[in-house]
Amino acid sequence: LIEWLVAEAWGGGAGPPSVVDLHQGSISYKDKFVLLHKLMEFKKVNFTSEQIDTYNAVRDRALVRVKDLFAAPQVLPEMTFFSHINASKVPQNMHDEYWHAHIDTEQYGTFAITTILYLNDLGSDYHGGAFRFADDSVAAKEALGGEPGGRWSSVEPKTGRLVAFTSGRENVHRVEPVTSGVRLALTMAFTCNAGKAASVSRWEGGGGSMHTEAEEAAG
Repeated sequence: LIEWLVAEAWGGGAGPPSVVDLHQGSISYKDKFVLLHKLMEFKKVNFTSEQIDTYNAVRDRALVRVKDLFAAPQVLPEMTFFSHINASKVPQNMHDEYWHAHIDTEQYGTFAITTILYLNDLGSDYHGGAFRFADDSVAAKEALGGEPGGRWSSVEPKTGRLVAFTSGRENVHRVEPVTSGVRLALTMAFTCNAGKAASVSRWEGGGGSMHTEAEEAAG
């Protein structure tokens, strides 16, 4: 589904990464985000009830798993988005340089726990793209502007594998550059901020918050 959406959006973003956020109702197109519902109306297609149910079931299951793994009954689902990294594209700006070390709480603000569900396989669907965690202070400082180096551990992306970690400075991480093929993943964040969680409504197959805002502006 995500590969199809990006293909139908004339290849998605101008650079390697394209993002689809169903809750916001947005998809990468060239150097910006556009309304997903407009694309689907133009193509005369819609999501099936099976796709909607499957997406929500995956998100619900991840929430249960996170609460159990981290003994965190108070966490709530937050930002969720698909990423599509195409090795054949050249970065057009700094936002396309997805491989830099970073800290999720500093990049996104309200994340408490981050999960990544891999949707295809390193080695057969693409090369490069391993997920790496900083193992020492030298590696961790890279996310704060320090020189590259130190020790890093790797997680091999594999279809159905879920990686979960707390989102603060204790888990500096990065993605290795994808050197061939297309890497697909679903990032699901969880928060302790009830207000932020409330702003990310359960997806029911509609146009998302960008669609709602566009309709309000037009009205």
